[in-house]
Amino acid sequence: LVGYILAFVAKASFLFEIRDLWSQTMAANGFIKNPFLLHLNRELESFLYRYSSKIIVLSPAFTEEIDRQVPGSRAKVAYIPNGADLEFYEYPNLWRGSYFGKTSSQNISSQTISSNEAPVKPSIDKRSQETQSELSQSYFNVIYAGVFSDYTRLEVLLEAANRLQAQYPDIRLHLAGGGYQLNKLKNMSADMNLSNIKFWDA
Repeated sequence: LVGYILAFVAKASFLFEIRDLWSQTMAANGFIKNPFLLHLNRELESFLYRYSSKIIVLSPAFTEEIDRQVPGSRAKVAYIPNGADLEFYEYPNLWRGSYFGKTSSQNISSQTISSNEAPVKPSIDKRSQETQSELSQSYFNVIYAGVFSDYTRLEVLLEAANRLQAQYPDIRLHLAGGGYQLNKLKNMSADMNLSNIKFWDA
């Protein structure tokens, strides 16, 4: 809302970036149960959708909901996903452990290497060595990176890990991030005696 006001005063374009459909998220998770507050929040969303110059979404699925909420909005929606430039990092087969130890052009380098120069191998600090040790085993590594909170429902991953560890011992789950649910999830993992899950504090 502040961004809209500043754009209006400055007579500038208002670009509205949507990182989550908060009205639906808050309603689905019970964070806001008051119907009036939910309606007020949805009306504010609709107002910002309607008067934005461009709507930037992180998921193409958001486009349908935004257009349903404010018909005609689809034309000004731009899909710009989060994530890394995989061609820049070039981590081929990291989960199988085939990256570490290579000295080829597959190694990460932010510089252009000429044909007369040796490839630059990235330095590996203590934290990276720990990561190498965890990910270079013959496991299928599944990684979650993000916030540990109520709305991410990471207890589901712990339940999945509990079911997987006996039948599929070669699958490892890695949870990287932080949040107020971190200690709760660690305690749950300990209580469930999960050996196939690893927490990485942010």
